[in-house]
Amino acid sequence: MPKVNISPTTERYCSKLGDGQTKLCLDPWSKVFVKYDGGVSLCCNAPPIGSLKDNTIEEIVINENATKYRNGLISGDLEVACAVCPDRKTVHKDELIQLVSTYLYSDGVDAKILSSVE
Repeated sequence: MPKVNISPTTERYCSKLGDGQTKLCLDPWSKVFVKYDGGVSLCCNAPPIGSLKDNTIEEIVINENATKYRNGLISGDLEVACAVCPDRKTVHKDELIQLVSTYLYSDGVDAKILSSVE
């Protein structure tokens, strides 16, 4: 997965999340963004997690990189793109877990995607 270059100021911002905190974001479970070059991201701010040149969309959304983003949000161990996201507020991770569970169960989402939450 491509690395995101961050400044010292951004690194200090990343460290502001407290214990048990995460960002309130359903994007990695509900959206994909396809770039002009075939790169696939889970949000508009994150680097690609795969490419349609190499894999199907179905393979990409359940790959190791996608799971890493989802698990990071659930655990509070955020990828840099998530930690510095200006669009999502900081909440206790239990709030996100409840929201994700409700979203996935109500939508009948594939068990492979749900497994990254449990």
